[in-house]
Amino acid sequence: MRILWLARQPLPRIIKILEPNAEIQPTGGWLVGLSKEIINNKSDSFAYCFPYAKELDGFVEDTKYYTVRLIKDGEQYTEGDLKRLSHIIDDFNPDIIHLFGTEHSHQSQLVHMVEKLGMIDKLVIWIQGLVSAYPLHYNAGLSEHVVRARTIKEWIKRNNINDMRNRMIKRGKEEIECLKVAKHVFVRTDWDEAACKAINPDLEIHFCNETLRSSFYDKPK
Repeated sequence: MRILWLARQPLPRIIKILEPNAEIQPTGGWLVGLSKEIINNKSDSFAYCFPYAKELDGFVEDTKYYTVRLIKDGEQYTEGDLKRLSHIIDDFNPDIIHLFGTEHSHQSQLVHMVEKLGMIDKLVIWIQGLVSAYPLHYNAGLSEHVVRARTIKEWIKRNNINDMRNRMIKRGKEEIECLKVAKHVFVRTDWDEAACKAINPDLEIHFCNETLRSSFYDKPK
């Protein structure tokens, strides 16, 4: 099977090639572990796509990688973005296009591009969280004073509790639209399934638990 991942951050083994002097951030370790499991299955071919400053095609440690432009929150994809994704899909010819998350414009716009390219039946979305559901509960139990209060830092960055909730509402609208377009989702819980089905009753649900970082399996208990 040919598996194309669409994620928001590069794998450490890729960033070491692109930026040898860069400090590797300790995030996304479960992506590392899961990708290695796929690669170890020699019957599968694996490619990894992520946003980066330059458009690149490359290969490192049994992983074909591609880069795309980061689409910022609230932004729409361009014809250039669509052309780039079309090149990636044509070049790798995936059986499955696996998108991690729906929380940001970058992810939701990728869904719309995949649909535009006629590949939506091959797309499966991994539900990492559902930002459209968070605003319903974000201020639960908090007083109006606490919700509206701001520190100096929050005044500057415009990110107090109320600001964050409003941003989630905007991102949630994009998430809802991309889930209405999608055909397949990976979920881990009954809540994931119920929330997704409330948005799109026609979604085909696939239960799949997370793979943890390798240290959970390799280190002594």
